[in-house]
Amino acid sequence: MSLQFFCQTLPMTHFIDQRKLLLWSKLAMHGNSFLLSFLRLMQNRFYAVASGYDSSSISVSISRIKSAVWAKFTDSVT
Repeated sequence: MSLQFFCQTLPMTHFIDQRKLLLWSKLAMHGNSFLLSFLRLMQNRFYAVASGYDSSSISVSISRIKSAVWAKFTDSVT
């Protein structure tokens, strides 16, 4: 993990969680009613993943999501 930290690459588990959070946040910004209803059905899964990264809002910016995931990874390395 130290090598991944110095190369600034995330482990696969953090990377997958980051991609999920980014997808859900993009869906929340979309105006399509079908996508919004789908998002409401999946909302509990978002909160389950987001709680591991100290995020509780679905309308978080992309940079905030990426920095939260990176911060959690750096905490696990040190």
